[in-house]
Amino acid sequence: MGPFKVLKRQANLPDLKAVELFQDLDDGELQRLAEWFVELSVPAQRLILQEGRASEAFFVVAEGAVVVFRDAIGSPVHLLARLGEGDFFGELGLFVDGRHAASVRATEACRLLKITRTDLLLFLDDHAHVFHKLQLAAARRHSANLASTLELGRRREIRIRCSNEVILRREDGVQHSVLLENLSLGGVCIRQAPEVWEVGDDVVLFLSIRENEVRLGGRVAWRQGDSLGLAFIKKSPNHDMIIQMATRLLLEQTPQ
Repeated sequence: MGPFKVLKRQANLPDLKAVELFQDLDDGELQRLAEWFVELSVPAQRLILQEGRASEAFFVVAEGAVVVFRDAIGSPVHLLARLGEGDFFGELGLFVDGRHAASVRATEACRLLKITRTDLLLFLDDHAHVFHKLQLAAARRHSANLASTLELGRRREIRIRCSNEVILRREDGVQHSVLLENLSLGGVCIRQAPEVWEVGDDVVLFLSIRENEVRLGGRVAWRQGDSLGLAFIKKSPNHDMIIQMATRLLLEQTPQ
């Protein structure tokens, strides 16, 4: 996360007017508010906010796009929202125990407007109608997050984020130390993967997890540098049970 490049020490009025939250403000009120914002440049894929961290700021997306998600080790990766120009985030931290309820990452290069939590609350003290609209927006987003969490619980195919160094043995007996980044019933993402595996290859691998060895077969679905995604080919009626056992073993050895 940050620090990010500061483009300007105040916001442009057209950027604030594009935010539904501020559309009832006159130009004088918008100008006062603009002076409390800073304009930031955020590169693609940069983490902006992290779930559980203290809430210190509120953000407006002036250009670009971000995703809001939860991604704790040992839990499903959970996409909550995609936000674009005119959207905002960080408001839940104003009302929910002062901590961010989710993480936010830039999916492309962004121009963001940032105001500190303290300055925004000072402004809201004098603008009750904006405070009320923000409360309603926070309540709607909180409800949407809860609904999304319930829906996730009904899904059979979820991806468990890992961060585990394991020994991978190829079918020819060659061993590699690799990093498992996520695991699901449908596939696995591996970093530091064998160079000989290319997209489209059918492979068999044996993962050594603690004193256990798990045999898996699949097809390389994508590769980027030393990372690859393997889509499992179910060669056994016990496939799902094997993956669930592997997930449990990985989580037991993951530092908390």
